[in-house]
Parts: sequence; structure tokens; C-alpha cells
Amino acid sequence: NPDLYEGSVTHYQFDFFKLPKLEPLPEMKGQKSEKKVALSYLSLIGSIAMRHANWGDCERRVKGQSGAKFKKAMSTDDESEILKSWGLKPDALKSK
Repeated sequence: NPDLYEGSVTHYQFDFFKLPKLEPLPEMKGQKSEKKVALSYLSLIGSIAMRHANWGDCERRVKGQSGAKFKKAMSTDDESEILKSWGLKPDALKSK
């Protein structure tokens, strides 16, 4: 058991009313960062690449399709890079 003080506050070794002011702690930032809004979602099944406005449409196209690829694109440059990584030219993209 710890030895705790018993008695009047006026006789305690520290004056609780004259404690130094501490700097406030920085605001906690959770694990979740703000999600950036995607420009589009790209999907590839076989040799046919498509652009989707939202994840739901892209997911419906690729779900259950063997060898399907999909990726979120944040910009038009990002779309081009994704298509290149899939071995396609940027003009091969079809919009849904």
C-alpha cells in the first residue's frame, strides 16, 4: 500500500493553487486520415479498361472476375500512369 498524505491542504508540501501552468497537449490525430476524393476508378478485365465515377460501379464490374484489375485514380495523370502500368495506352480507356 502506498503511503498517502492525510491532513489539511495548508500543511501539504506542495501548494496546489500555485502549480505552474502547463502547455496544452497537441491535438490527437487519429489513425484515420482524411480521405481524398478520387477522380475515378479504373478497372481492367482482359484487355478492356473502363473508367468508373465511383467505387461501387467499379467493384460490380470486377467482383468475381478472374484476373481483373482495379485502381483508384486521383488525377488524369494518375489515370495515364495506371493504364501504362497495365500495358495500355491512355486512349484505350472507355467511360462507363
